[in-house]
Amino acid sequence: MTSPNVHHRIKQRAYLLWEQEGRPEARADEHWFRAEAEVAGIKSGEEAPPGTPGAGDHICPACKGTGRVSRKPCMSCGGTGRIIDVPEP
Repeated sequence: MTSPNVHHRIKQRAYLLWEQEGRPEARADEHWFRAEAEVAGIKSGEEAPPGTPGAGDHICPACKGTGRVSRKPCMSCGGTGRIIDVPEP
């Protein structure tokens, strides 16, 4: 369960994302999930030493990091919102 303060921060960030994207209709869930991930501190694609868990993660372009497309789990990332680079053998 999230605290009221965290819930408020997520709500504010989701609203800002919505405004930045031109106030589109029917994308509230997408903005909420993105805001939730940002507030939780989930970051992807940052520089890290090789072998660091999470290194090589990128935001999924299909769902823009929300893990959802049309209110369903994203098929590209499996609902995680991230794509992980797999090194070639």
